[in-house]
Amino acid sequence: QVSGKAGSDPLYPDDPTLAGNRRIAIVLLREAPVLPTDTSL
Repeated sequence: QVSGKAGSDPLYPDDPTLAGNRRIAIVLLREAPVLPTDTSL
């Protein structure tokens, strides 16, 4: 999921053109862990 919040939820609402308001969030979801739960050798 990728979402942009600058237009609806700015970090700096007093200055909407400020570079800090231009941001995105990337959330990666996976169904199973990459490594097995038992890693003992």
